[in-house]
Amino acid sequence: MHLDLPLDVEAMLLIEADGMDEEVVLQEIEAIASICRASNARDVEIARTEQERTELWTARRSISPSLARRAP
Repeated sequence: MHLDLPLDVEAMLLIEADGMDEEVVLQEIEAIASICRASNARDVEIARTEQERTELWTARRSISPSLARRAP
């Protein structure tokens, strides 16, 4: 699986929001994205589909074993 993650970054932050009211959740997501941009986040990406969400979390899970192998 090719995940197209940036290779020139030292950190990535994944934030997941959920709730019962989709409209409220979307407002929260936009507020979170706005805070990230105001804090000079290099990129802010919002998963718009279940597939995009799954790909992001797959990327997150695949990074952990890679980091463990690099540990001293």
